[in-house]
Amino acid sequence: MNEEERAQIVSEIKTMMRTSPIIIDLDRFGIKVKPNSEYKIGTHVGFKFQCKNPDGLTNALLGSQEFNLDSTSTVLGWFMQLATHGVGFRQIGKARSIHIEIDEQDCDIHIDTHGIVAGLGVYYFKGMEGHLNWDLIPSYFPTLHLGRNSFLGPYVGLTDSLDEESLLEGLATHGPVLPKLSKATLGLLSRAEVGVQLYIGEATGLRATVSGLGDEAKIWGSFETRIGGDAALRFSATSNEAKLTLGGSW
Repeated sequence: MNEEERAQIVSEIKTMMRTSPIIIDLDRFGIKVKPNSEYKIGTHVGFKFQCKNPDGLTNALLGSQEFNLDSTSTVLGWFMQLATHGVGFRQIGKARSIHIEIDEQDCDIHIDTHGIVAGLGVYYFKGMEGHLNWDLIPSYFPTLHLGRNSFLGPYVGLTDSLDEESLLEGLATHGPVLPKLSKATLGLLSRAEVGVQLYIGEATGLRATVSGLGDEAKIWGSFETRIGGDAALRFSATSNEAKLTLGGSW
């Protein structure tokens, strides 16, 4: 990555932060980009920085209606905070969004291709699935780069949508955890889809996957892309079945 590309990453993220709907100027809090920390790993784009006024930046994010704190006082917030250094804030929305990690020594800000926060304290599974495959897996697992923006890597998803409330919120409610976890796990396994994906854009990919277990297993070929802010088009086909999903949220 050359200096022009590094500067472009910093400029894009700062611009996203200081313009509507966020309107938070990072430079007001004395941020300093760490040398050579700008990155584009998989589809993740961001940079690391030091902040002279981390408390001021934290308070600005807490006072913003555009960001959600991954609060450790809730089950889901604690889970989302596991891979975060310091305190994590995620922009609310189901499409492209900002994720900020604030720590006294080492802060990080990057763009997630798929948002996972539907509202204050409200997470949703479909966004997590997209975030996993377009952001996390390409960033942290081995991928085969085939060009500037194309690469081949693992894919993990679901062939059918889940009742997110029963899966996520149900696990967080009072009562025996094991029966709920067992039911949720079986529901996931019955819909699980694993394979490889050719990433050909920020939220566009071709994939070959296997879904189901045993005699119910099916081999799928799929294409998925984003159309508009938070809507997707997906076409999947196997030897005796085809599915077309148009619209809806990630």
